[in-house]
Parts: sequence; structure tokens; C-alpha cells
Amino acid sequence: MHIALLADGLWLNQELPLLGSLVQGLTGQGVQVTLITGQSSRETASALEWPVTGLSFPDSRWARSRRGHVADLARPLRPAAVDVIHALSGALWEGAVDLAQALGAATVLAAYASDDLPHHDRLWPALPPDSRLAVAAASVPLVEALRRQAGPRISVEWLPPGLARSAAPAVQGPPPQAPTAPPATDPSARTVCLGVAASGLVDGHLMSALQGLRRVCEAHPDLQLFFDTGGDDPHGLWLTLTELGLSRCANLVPQRPQRGNLLLSADALLYPQPLGRVRSLLLGALARGQPLLAGADPWLDCLIPDETAWVIHHPAAGIWHETLEHLIAQPEAAGQLGQRARAWICRHDRPADQTTRLLDLYQRLTPRTIPFPAVR
Repeated sequence: MHIALLADGLWLNQELPLLGSLVQGLTGQGVQVTLITGQSSRETASALEWPVTGLSFPDSRWARSRRGHVADLARPLRPAAVDVIHALSGALWEGAVDLAQALGAATVLAAYASDDLPHHDRLWPALPPDSRLAVAAASVPLVEALRRQAGPRISVEWLPPGLARSAAPAVQGPPPQAPTAPPATDPSARTVCLGVAASGLVDGHLMSALQGLRRVCEAHPDLQLFFDTGGDDPHGLWLTLTELGLSRCANLVPQRPQRGNLLLSADALLYPQPLGRVRSLLLGALARGQPLLAGADPWLDCLIPDETAWVIHHPAAGIWHETLEHLIAQPEAAGQLGQRARAWICRHDRPADQTTRLLDLYQRLTPRTIPFPAVR
């Protein structure tokens, strides 16, 4: 079986570990994989030592141009006899459907984010009746929303992502440790490093966390903050940090996908905004047993209060301040939270389960069988 994985530059640069898990699982089962990426991430993709064929297309911020660029891939792909076009980004769904129809292939549309859904209301009615298409959603709330939107004619299935530890470049150094309790005589002596996942847009959720952090920084002058904006423009965030007096302890982490995400080496990860996205950064924190403080997000079923994260249901600076002080003052409790999170994700989001579910989906969409390695 031959699968073409389709990813734009923004998605690949953010979610390289998720892509790595897919490639590792599929190639391990004898599936031929072609990786098609936007040209902005071609350097990242070409440097990966994966047993895949690579193609690229011009990235574009305009939906119509992007759709046309993806459809133009039919000519170089036609001799390769691709069985399934698997689009990993919602921005590529329409182009993936066009490409699959041109090649006579099946289509799998991956749904990792809620903000992709409103853009595809017109996609479902336009599909031909004989389309071999399925949607693979990364969380149960995404499954439910897509089934309501697409209707009974479209198969929408739950495909929880498994994050293989060897699927992408690892963060240098050992897994993070819970903060060490400071000496009783000097409660501000402990230097704590916190990672903060944020978008470039400073909304009320992020602002409440930043205001809570300001109060914590006043009590712990050596506190260090590392921000990952997920590829968004960090200019507005930096202006806000400067206005709050946090720029002296804040660091913006540049995106270097091949080196792994440095935030995963922090003492804890803050995830204050309900972005509705299943991200490898969040899953990586759970898999490494990193204490996680997160704003409530109805799209993420992996955020379970007191089991996988300390969840902030009502964003307020005072609540963030109290929770952060508890993290610093009670390192044993933070460490136990990380252990519970790691145990949870090991039970629920295993890479082998993802591969098994995906292969079953591919087989139901295409008549061709998958050759498994011979047993010797």
C-alpha cells in the first residue's frame, strides 16, 4: 500500500513529533510513504532520516492558490500509484480531496484543531456520492462536532495520536524534574524555569496567566520563563511582557523543529489558552511526566483535572498566582501530577494503537492489502 502524507509548512514545523509517529508506525508495517510538504518546511523535511519519498508544493496563505498547488501534484504522483491521500492539516482538506479524485485514490482528512471546522461547511455537500473518504479526529469532542457538521454520509472516526519517543529529534537532557523545595530560611532562593505555550494573540486567558506570573516573579526574582508562540508573530506578546515588567525574566524560544521543543525541559509547562488544538507539545509534556498547568479547553479530552493537569477553569490572575505558588512550594505534589499524566497517556495514546487504527481505516477505504513483513 502506498500512502501520501500531506502537510503544510506551518503544521509540519509545529507538529514534527506527530508526523514522526505516523511515519514510524506506517513504515514499520511495510507501508510505502510519500511525504508531501510545503516548500517553507522543505529543509526540515529533507533533513529527516526517514525511509520516505519527498515532494513539495508552494506554500500560500490564500486558500484558492493553496488548493490549486496541491491539485497540481497529480502529475508527479500519478506514476507512483498512490492508494490514499492523507491530509494532516485542515488548510489542505479541499486540495487533498481534489488530488485524490484526480488520482482515483481514497482520502483521509486529519482533524487536530477546532478552528479548521467552520471553513469546511461547503466541502461535504460538494463531495461526489462515490467518494472514498473518511475523517480522522484526534479528540472525542472533535469527532462529535464533525459528525454534526458533515452528517451521516461522511465517516468520522476517533484516532487519538500516539507520540513515539523516537519519532522526532529529542530534547537534549533528561526529562524535567519537579521543582526542588527551597530552603526554609530563604523561600525565594530556588530558581524555577517554566515553559509557556501561547499564541501570538494576547487574549484574556493569556493575560490572566501573565498577570499571575508577574506576582510570582516579584516573589521569586530568579524565575525564568520560556515562551513558544507556535510559529505566530511574537511581537504583540513581547510588548505585553514588557508592559507587565516580565521581559527581564522572559525568553522567546525560536522554532527549530529538528532539535525538539526546549519547553519540554522546563520544570513545568503552562498552557493557558483554550486554542482547541491537539499539539505535540502538549502530548510531549504528558509523555515526559512534566507537570502541566492548563486553562480549561472543551476540545481537549486529555486535560483531566488533577490526573493529567492542574486545570484552571476560571481564568483569573489570582487563581494562576495561587496555583503557581503551589507548584513551587509543593514539588512533591507537582511530581506526582506528572507521574499520573505519564501513566494516563501510556494507557490511552499508545503509538501502536494509532498505527493499528489507521491501518484498519486505510484497508476499509481501499481494496489493496498491506504486505506485512514475513515471519522468519
